[in-house]
Amino acid sequence: MSLAVTFAAIPYRRTGVVEMSDVGQVILCTLLLLAIAVAALVVLKRKGWLARWLGGSAILDQAPAIKRIAQTRLSRSTVVHLIEVTGRRMVVVESKSHIRMLPQDDMESHDPNL
Repeated sequence: MSLAVTFAAIPYRRTGVVEMSDVGQVILCTLLLLAIAVAALVVLKRKGWLARWLGGSAILDQAPAIKRIAQTRLSRSTVVHLIEVTGRRMVVVESKSHIRMLPQDDMESHDPNL
């Protein structure tokens, strides 16, 4: 007695799953849905809702910690900035070779005629 059972082979499908005439419509619908999704994300980002959903609301509600009050260019390579960091004012001198910070306490003790 033989236990081997023979089954008929599964025939291959002769037609495609998606007709070639439908491929254009599928691509068009996909591009349309992607455009709508991108447009919605842009609108949400401009309104500030996207940052709130991603956890950035605490950052948006706070005032910036560093504010630039004034800026003066002394030469092509040297710029002096007056900044305020959490209520304290500082002078920052920036050049190609170095950066120097001078707190407000030190500014008052220096001779202004120098």
